[in-house]
Amino acid sequence: MQRSTILALALSTLAACGGSTTDPVDTTTPPQTGVSNTPGTTNRTVTVQGLTREFVVHVGATVGAKVAVPIVFMNHGTSGDGPQFFNTSGWREKADAEGFIAVFPSALTHCLHEDENNDGDFTDAGEQHVTTKWAHGELGDPARMPLCTAAEVAALIASNRALVNHPLADDLAFFDAMVSYLKQNYVVDPKAIYVSGFSNGSQMANRLAVDRSVVFAATAGHAGGISVPTIASRAISAVLTLGTRDDRVLTPLAITAIPLGESTLAQYPLIPFVFIQPMLTQLRLTSAYIYDEPTINGKRASRWTFRTSTVGASNSLSFTLLEDNTHSYPNGSNHPVVMANVLWPFFKAQRLP
Repeated sequence: MQRSTILALALSTLAACGGSTTDPVDTTTPPQTGVSNTPGTTNRTVTVQGLTREFVVHVGATVGAKVAVPIVFMNHGTSGDGPQFFNTSGWREKADAEGFIAVFPSALTHCLHEDENNDGDFTDAGEQHVTTKWAHGELGDPARMPLCTAAEVAALIASNRALVNHPLADDLAFFDAMVSYLKQNYVVDPKAIYVSGFSNGSQMANRLAVDRSVVFAATAGHAGGISVPTIASRAISAVLTLGTRDDRVLTPLAITAIPLGESTLAQYPLIPFVFIQPMLTQLRLTSAYIYDEPTINGKRASRWTFRTSTVGASNSLSFTLLEDNTHSYPNGSNHPVVMANVLWPFFKAQRLP
């Protein structure tokens, strides 16, 4: 949801409701003999679809050489990359303090169209973009986010043509490859692998919640919904957060701020329609919730927690509106809240069975 509005996402959500369970890929790989963890930061690559894919691996300063530790992936938003969020998300510092491995992957650059004014076509000025984008479920779909035609690609400047000279990214395979690489080359706890994300990166994290629920112990996304129709094969827990001053939401709702309070979801049904209801379906949870209003680093929040499973499981979905946060990932500088500090207690309480 980096560029497209909440209304466009709402339309795509209609296609995302329902669907069938898929069988996720088992990426369990035994570690190599003699592997150990060395604190510090390295740039790593894997090959997917014949393409070199890049990710930054940060082994926290307090990680022991032979102690199996958790992994947290942090997915950037549209136009971003892994190094950017290594520097700005707060997850590097959290890995140092808590003793885990933080991973910052980079999406591929695509030439694509987004119907930003919601007029039903993708031909208006400004609706063609050359940018990094995760294959979150909409990308490449002719009805929702089509890729540029061969003629449009040919008309790009040479440097952009080179960046988009590849097929639609298989980002599920990319995450499979990264997980396998990390298991082989670091001492990790395979039952404590998590993924978080911002905006389009949140959409990718949410996709992984349902398409790789046996790989990730839990997921969390900020300012992004879900765009795939599959149902999680495991009852995974997830967290979603959204700022009350996120312009991607405020503009279509024609308001200046999302009000806090339990009645907000009833007052603005487009918010639960986009961010909550599809995830409840895909995580097999009912709409029954517990509501509370925590204060986080001096900022108020409204939080709805859904814990009633339709299959007798013990998973949950938490959705939080965060006071005064714009369309940005809270890191203590752009907002008093550091999202990594909020999410880490949730993550470390979750483990694969």
